[in-house]
Amino acid sequence: IIDGVTQILVARYSSGGQLDSSFGSGGCSATQVGDISSAYAVAVTTDAQILVTASAVENGISNVALLRYTPAGALDTTFGDN
Repeated sequence: IIDGVTQILVARYSSGGQLDSSFGSGGCSATQVGDISSAYAVAVTTDAQILVTASAVENGISNVALLRYTPAGALDTTFGDN
């Protein structure tokens, strides 16, 4: 929860266990998906795209979401419907 809003948080760590500051913003990328969201699984493709499966509830309706992030940690808005 960031500022009272549930968000999906993706982070990347270095081999030494520190947040990788070259990823997202300070090592993390946060995305709001609906009013309540939960991430369930992460996969990294051979071209380093990051896929995250999640559930999202908006206006009382539950949905499944698939998010894709670039290797740099930005949400890939060309994937699906934003």
